[in-house]
Amino acid sequence: MKKITTLLLLLTLALSANIIYADPIIDKIEAAGKKRAKITGQFTQKKAGKDGKITDTKKGNLTYTLSDNKLEMKYDIPKGDYFCTDNDKMTMTKSGKKMEFDLKKNALMHSLGNLLTNSFAGKISQIEKDNSVTVAVKTEKENYVITFTSTKKVVKGYSCIVLTYDKTSLQLKKMKLEEWTGQSTTYELN
Repeated sequence: MKKITTLLLLLTLALSANIIYADPIIDKIEAAGKKRAKITGQFTQKKAGKDGKITDTKKGNLTYTLSDNKLEMKYDIPKGDYFCTDNDKMTMTKSGKKMEFDLKKNALMHSLGNLLTNSFAGKISQIEKDNSVTVAVKTEKENYVITFTSTKKVVKGYSCIVLTYDKTSLQLKKMKLEEWTGQSTTYELN
């Protein structure tokens, strides 16, 4: 009887502590992310409406640096647009208008910044811990696809996040953020 009680107690503690089950694919992505110092490359950003039709396309160059957890996106189309999350500060320039956010005071932007940087860093467990989501892992021919599905509906946020990592480099190739409204934003690294 003591063994059963102890087992039930440990199971209850594990569930209440939000412990993530072990997955060898997630472990590989996270281990590779810890070793990667920097990611640079071109990206394409596409917004789609509820019907799935592309409503806006942007392009540019990005740099993610693990050591300072900084993500910087400089847009070529439209020229001059800019996005940067750097520690507790987020800066955006859109259509010539510059906006700055203190991530200690703005929970929504803090959450977005963490989602983006954790995705590039391959911190799958951290994304799961930070959000109320279930996680599904799928293997494709050339990619690993990690899908986070929200377990609770919120006014602002995402119903589903899909991250695609290259099987060979274990680097993020594609990120799709689906909103509760049915609209989505997809980032692809070229």
